[in-house]
Amino acid sequence: MPMEGGSSYWHNVESMREFWKEVGEETETRWAVEGVLREEEITENMGHAWAEPSMRILWWTAVRQ
Repeated sequence: MPMEGGSSYWHNVESMREFWKEVGEETETRWAVEGVLREEEITENMGHAWAEPSMRILWWTAVRQ
């Protein structure tokens, strides 16, 4: 969530997998990443200025292999 002067980042499952792939390449490790986009948890956030109609919650895990 952006704060005054801050940034926000929009991700999906594939972008998180790509992020952890890069982490693995940099650290010579391997990561299994799973995730799901959920919409039912966001209703309380939709009234904020930063909210967008296509916004979802990303629940994800990264497990080192």
